Amino acid sequence: MADITVAGPSNSNQPLLDKTHEGFPETNGTDLVIRSSDGFLFHLHRKYLEATTGSFPGPEFDTHGEVIQLSEPADVLALLFQFVTPARQPHLRGLRFSLLDPLAEAANKYEVFSAMNICENRLMEHTSAYPRQTMMHGLKHDYPLLVARASLSLARAPLLTIIDHLPVHCITPWIEYHEAWKCIFKDVINSCIKDNAHICENCRSSLILWVMDLEATATLATLSSKITQQTPTPSQPRACIAPVDRTSPYSSILTLSRCKQPNEVMILTCRTLQDRIKAVPPFSQFMKGKRQRGT
Repeated sequence: MADITVAGPSNSNQPLLDKTHEGFPETNGTDLVIRSSDGFLFHLHRKYLEATTGSFPGPEFDTHGEVIQLSEPADVLALLFQFVTPARQPHLRGLRFSLLDPLAEAANKYEVFSAMNICENRLMEHTSAYPRQTMMHGLKHDYPLLVARASLSLARAPLLTIIDHLPVHCITPWIEYHEAWKCIFKDVINSCIKDNAHICENCRSSLILWVMDLEATATLATLSSKITQQTPTPSQPRACIAPVDRTSPYSSILTLSRCKQPNEVMILTCRTLQDRIKAVPPFSQFMKGKRQRGT
């Protein structure tokens, strides 16, 4: 349950700085006053809070006319309290992330159940643009689908930029998850070096640089798109990239010496990458492995 602070009587010196929020005025039946961190007062009905939340005080909690102080600003609370009144609830579509993120945190902090569900759905739409924030929210409040989607955009990020933000119990699973992704590109690069003697040095170097660039790709969708775009097709086969000086009297000999299988090698490399990417377990599997090792 969230910590809720009783701030003091509503007739103290503080109201000189306070202003009633226009969306939640004092009316007949309102019996609870909440103050935002930036000094706005919200007049609410205890019975609705009791019915729709798990953390706000119900009718049995007598505040003796005192104001309850919360740590969230008015723009967050104004949205949050729309989920505890008998009216149509906001859909939150198009809400900017800088407001959605603290709203989702407040919804979970005060257990505003209907807001929790909608916020999770809206956060799912931001996993590509804000993967670290959405994954940390999912880990903190146990939203496995949110964690799964956001983790795909973080799997190839530098390790230290992620583990510094993780809960302690998630660090080892994340290192293992990150290593599983890293091994994909390392193994493919090693294969390019050792097993592709039948392609020229120019094609081999180009292939290795391309795979290295893939490893730095942020989102899974972009990664998959890059691989698909480079996969040769009958109408767009892969040709050797070795330069040939057509002015040279030896140009015909140089052309014959160019590699003969760049198309086949590229197809095999793309298929290997696609198969290995599909085979990586979700981060939740590494978390389960951590729990199993701990038992």
